[in-house]
Amino acid sequence: MDVVLSATPRDDRWQLRVDTRHPILFEHPARSRSGMTLLEAARRASISLMGARRSVSLASEFSRYIELDEPCFIEAEIIPGDGARSW
Repeated sequence: MDVVLSATPRDDRWQLRVDTRHPILFEHPARSRSGMTLLEAARRASISLMGARRSVSLASEFSRYIELDEPCFIEAEIIPGDGARSW
């Protein structure tokens, strides 16, 4: 229930998984993925690339809904120079 990412053939890309029964990520019935789910997926993707001992900054903007019946992929990358990442 707490897993939000599924592996893909690429080390920097994951498919978003959702369990709409999750009491925090889906606190009410919805037709689209919650922003909280996307933020949690970004957090876990950064940990997967950097390891849990590194701090990560995240800026986000949601420009459209991601419906539950559409695939959604999360990508993360290391930005050379300052160690920051973008999604």
